[in-house]
Amino acid sequence: MATTRRVSKNPPELEPPGNEISQVDFIGLLQKRAVHELVIVEFAPNLYRIEAIIAWRVGRWTLTGWRAPRTFKTLETLVRHLKTMGATHTVTRLELLP
Repeated sequence: MATTRRVSKNPPELEPPGNEISQVDFIGLLQKRAVHELVIVEFAPNLYRIEAIIAWRVGRWTLTGWRAPRTFKTLETLVRHLKTMGATHTVTRLELLP
């Protein structure tokens, strides 16, 4: 009898994010203009996450969802999400895998 392996629905974590921020806190910081820069990180092939550099906090802060860091499968979805949150005037940088 052949064994089957279940594929996990959770995306792989190549490097665990250190600091996490919820979406509600992130939107509040955007409205206060405390977010200096947004970094779009491709941490696996075709999987992206948002990391923010915030004025009075050290390091990068990863945008999280309910249980884990928020991930996006396409850049179009990510851009639509950023526009919805009101991050159109924030400097945004893209880091891709080599």
